[in-house]
Amino acid sequence: MYLVHARLRRPADSEPFPWPARAFLAAAAPEEGREHATVHHLSDREAVVGLFVRLGSLAASERAAAALCARVLSVRQVGVSARDR
Repeated sequence: MYLVHARLRRPADSEPFPWPARAFLAAAAPEEGREHATVHHLSDREAVVGLFVRLGSLAASERAAAALCARVLSVRQVGVSARDR
């Protein structure tokens, strides 16, 4: 199991939103290996999402986390970077 952190940031001209952890849990597909999610708010536009992912490699876990974040937040309006911690 890997703990992947994704730092998410909305553009300055966009509407703020709360980034609830349940949104990340609900959006995960079974094959993405998501076990747990937590959201640490840094501001109304920025947060760090912690995702526990049960996949075979760090690279696969990071890809799954990035795909999940993109689905929840819309890749057109969010900068996404995932890395292991």
